[in-house]
Amino acid sequence: MAKPPPTGLGSPGDAPLELTDASELKGSLGADGASPHVGGGAGAVVKGMTWIASSNVVSRVIAFLGQVVTAWLLLPEDFGAYAFAISISAAVAALRGGGVAELIIKNAGGFDSKAPLYFTYSLALNLIATALLMIPAAIYLSKNAAVGVVLIAVAIAIPLGTPATVCKAKLAVDHRFKEIASINLGSAVVWQAGVAGFALMGFGAKSFALPAIFQAIYESVMSVRYAKTAPLLRSAKISDFVSIFKETRWIMISTAALALATTGDYFAVGIIASARTVGIYFFSFQLIVAVTTPVNSAIEIVLPALLARLNGDSARQVRAFARIVAVIASAGLSALGALLITLPTAIHWTWHGKWDMATPAVLTLAVCLPAWLLVAAGRSLIEARGLWRSRFVFLAVYGAGGMSSAAIGALLGKGVQPIATCVAIFYVSFTLALLISLTKLGVRLRVTAGALFVPLIINLIAFASSQLLDAVLPAGIAPPISVGMRFVCFMLMVLAGNWLLLRGYWEEILGIVLKSARRPV
Repeated sequence: MAKPPPTGLGSPGDAPLELTDASELKGSLGADGASPHVGGGAGAVVKGMTWIASSNVVSRVIAFLGQVVTAWLLLPEDFGAYAFAISISAAVAALRGGGVAELIIKNAGGFDSKAPLYFTYSLALNLIATALLMIPAAIYLSKNAAVGVVLIAVAIAIPLGTPATVCKAKLAVDHRFKEIASINLGSAVVWQAGVAGFALMGFGAKSFALPAIFQAIYESVMSVRYAKTAPLLRSAKISDFVSIFKETRWIMISTAALALATTGDYFAVGIIASARTVGIYFFSFQLIVAVTTPVNSAIEIVLPALLARLNGDSARQVRAFARIVAVIASAGLSALGALLITLPTAIHWTWHGKWDMATPAVLTLAVCLPAWLLVAAGRSLIEARGLWRSRFVFLAVYGAGGMSSAAIGALLGKGVQPIATCVAIFYVSFTLALLISLTKLGVRLRVTAGALFVPLIINLIAFASSQLLDAVLPAGIAPPISVGMRFVCFMLMVLAGNWLLLRGYWEEILGIVLKSARRPV
């Protein structure tokens, strides 16, 4: 997925495994609210998505709690070293796994006969990635030991995670999403507990090193255990590898673009600015990501499949997409308003003023939240249409733009705020450009604008009401009480507006997803 990254305070081993096969889902989402017909294997997929989405939510909660703890124990410079290290590791993202997981899911049959070849191919590419990553690791050991140590740990973890790549894909083929969710959840616990534990022992930025290795080992062991198969090496011809590469090259290229979109901005800032500035920017970004990722992941899991069913009826697909955009815009803008009201006090009270210098950047980056969700919706339509090269171009521009905007902000100097401002401007601008470009897919601009207008008005009125309430509250009232009252006022106004103006949209979309999830397998 595009920004946000697949992490809260995430690990370098976090990588999205795209499990959705749009062709399998038998539901529809049209203007008339037709009920889906999901059965057999499709029902298992939908229920599996529920497991994955639920584990994502719990994992993000764990990640957020991990960030709360590590932010108490570590300095901005420590976060900066880690962010810069994982941005360097993104250079080998295209090699990691070699797209084998997606290939296994696509070619579900004959896993037992092909697994050794897939494992050998994936391990070979992972070892190449390790060797390449050791080069900057050796360089940075003398320049910045913390960065070098983290890079070495990530390099070692890459091949250790190869069995997990193959076996988790096997679990997906077998529709054993509950086991995948369990592995992902346990992986999050291993990572966060490891980082917090080493930070507590005073390892500083090096606290991020060994947990990466522990996480890779855990995922591989548990994946092999659940899959009840241990991938073995086999001799292979060059022609075998070439054949696999031809099938996975666009997946690998898209993975590289996704890595650029995920961590490229950290690299750009790290090259230009100080480690402290990178650390504050990383901290600020991750707070917003922690809120955004569960919803963003759910959109990317469910929406392409639902829209793909309507590929034969473009008019209904466009109407459905417009309704989805309205709901997503409403949810994203509501989350933005809630964050603008609560974050300054929450940051100050949670860390007793230690991270107050990050508050302006956090509030600026919060503007990205609705933009990211709308981008996920637009990307879902592109994937539903099967426009994979357009998807790659989308990710490439998205990643390069985020990286460039962060670099421009860093060049402006004056700390993290110019960086946050430039990044926010880019993501909002990109979102608007994407929605406009969807006219080429038949989504008229008037339809998109109409879908955005009502949620925008609802949330502007709600936010203005909360600010007026603050003006009439008695002087000297405790900040948490003031914030709480403004938040309640804002949410009541938002709920009232959605009930009056968007109720039908919410009922249709939530109803179709819930009915799909409850339908027996």
